[in-house]
Amino acid sequence: MDALGAQLTDARNRRDALYTAIWSKVKRVRSGVKGIYGDDSSQYEMVGGTRLSERKAPVRKNTVNTPGE
Repeated sequence: MDALGAQLTDARNRRDALYTAIWSKVKRVRSGVKGIYGDDSSQYEMVGGTRLSERKAPVRKNTVNTPGE
C-alpha cells in the first residue's frame, strides 16, 4: 500500500508540473497575440482572452464612516 501511495504521489506531482508548464505556455501565447493584434481583437478572444470592449468597468465602493471613528 505504501509503494502504491508513493507512486500515486509521484504521478500527481508530475501532473501538476505539466499543468504548470502548459499554463505558462498558454499565458505566453495569449500575451503574444495581445501584443500583435491588440487586447480588443477577435484573435485575442479566440485564444481565451477577454476583449477590452467586453470587460466590465471597475466599480468604486464608497466607504461609510460611522460616527465616533
